Amino acid sequence: MNRRRLSIGISLLALGWVAWQVWRHEVWAVEWPEPRWAAVGGVLALMPVNWGVEVAKWRFLNRGLAWGTAVREVLIGAGWAFVTPNRIGEVAGRVAAAPADRRASAARAFATSGAAQLFVTVAAGGVALEGRWGWAAGLAAGLGAFLLWSPRVPKRFGWADAEPMSVGARLGTLGLSAARYAVFSGQFVLAFAAMGLAVPWRSVALIFLGNTAVPSAALGELGVREAVTLAVLRPEGGAVGAAVVAAFLIWIVNLAVPAAVGAVLQGQAK
Repeated sequence: MNRRRLSIGISLLALGWVAWQVWRHEVWAVEWPEPRWAAVGGVLALMPVNWGVEVAKWRFLNRGLAWGTAVREVLIGAGWAFVTPNRIGEVAGRVAAAPADRRASAARAFATSGAAQLFVTVAAGGVALEGRWGWAAGLAAGLGAFLLWSPRVPKRFGWADAEPMSVGARLGTLGLSAARYAVFSGQFVLAFAAMGLAVPWRSVALIFLGNTAVPSAALGELGVREAVTLAVLRPEGGAVGAAVVAAFLIWIVNLAVPAAVGAVLQGQAK
């Protein structure tokens, strides 16, 4: 079974499991609380902050890039990510949006950015899991590898390889990745609060860790985040529906809306 079929299968199973949980708890028969609109407003207000940090990180890794160009490349990448399994199209979208003379450096920049964001997500999840020395040793080894390793562009792409990323650049990227993680974690806590659920940071970190680890199909991991949310929180009764709605709100705000904007920008570029 190839990776694409596995991703599609897992996504369908996740959607089915979410539907079964909703049916088993008879969510439709429960009186839901009135949404807390101030918390919803907080989720929406943090959307440009979330993507603004990502744009700042992209500019940091692509020295001299104008803000408008950085916004365009990041959002086009988000559009490509939305329609590909596990968001793997994001790198192709950003590289394709860059001019030919920048594509090698853009590919190297994305590899550095993605590795930093993955490390932060896994590290935060490890803290939430309350891992002991084995986990700490693994994270230390991962950090050392990240700081010492600089991705290369394969020659088959036909581009000259770009200059290696300095250790300082990688440390700065880690800092910006941690800042972005704090922002979208805060959004998730607010999304839960909007639905009347008090969810601690530890649970949010576990949800992001699980969502990262599970292969998923296109459409921004729809179904997988909701399934992982239910698996981590184990809600009962009407809280099942509230948790699903909170996860779906994050999906719309942080993935669907930026992807739609990216698709428009991509269309204008043609």
